[in-house]
Amino acid sequence: MPEVSNPVVVLSAGAVEYVIRQLGRRFTEDNGTPLEFTFRTIAGVKKLLVEGVKADIVVGTSGAIREMEVAGTLVAGTSTEIGSTETGMCVRQGAKIPDISTPEKLRDLLSGARSVAYSDPKVGGSSGIYLVAFMDRMGILADVQKKSVLCKNGEDIVRAVASGEAEVGSTFVSEFPLATGITSAGAIPLAFGNATSYAAALLKSGSNSDASRRFLASLRAAEHRTIWSSNGFQPAA
Repeated sequence: MPEVSNPVVVLSAGAVEYVIRQLGRRFTEDNGTPLEFTFRTIAGVKKLLVEGVKADIVVGTSGAIREMEVAGTLVAGTSTEIGSTETGMCVRQGAKIPDISTPEKLRDLLSGARSVAYSDPKVGGSSGIYLVAFMDRMGILADVQKKSVLCKNGEDIVRAVASGEAEVGSTFVSEFPLATGITSAGAIPLAFGNATSYAAALLKSGSNSDASRRFLASLRAAEHRTIWSSNGFQPAA
């Protein structure tokens, strides 16, 4: 049995949670190194770092990781792209799956829905920020906001739809595969650039251990590409 070592501490955006946890379990089984995870919105990740929370690895949107690199928060040269996912829509299990194949059809769905769950842009959820921008450009933001169910994260969005609190919900498609009580309606049309890429890097505040570097490398390993793709991600080339 591999020797147990100090845990690798990972601070991550929530959209990659299902994949990161799967890869973490495999890593621990193979290496004996435990992992400790904290998942937040990307704004929440930034807030924790500002507050002085220490971690070995950070996973976030590519833009946020680039900002951290410029700010000197990361170990130089360790930033790596891991994949991208899209914002999608879901409905309660058993409900009719709506057609969202065009921006106009999505606009009509959001306008006609009794209630819409999405991440509160004020807490920094990337998918919620995207959806609000979409609704604004389609001229329906003010109307939909009157019936919005604002959530902290994707898990809360799925829960609101599954319980019937919200008729439809929007979050990253990467958060649908393991969810219960909902059915995915697919990704929002790409007309407005609906794709969010994610990257990972070592933090200067961490131990910079060999185990941290190995787990970071495992996120891009060829043998793990199917795990990413089966969870709603396009793995990085």
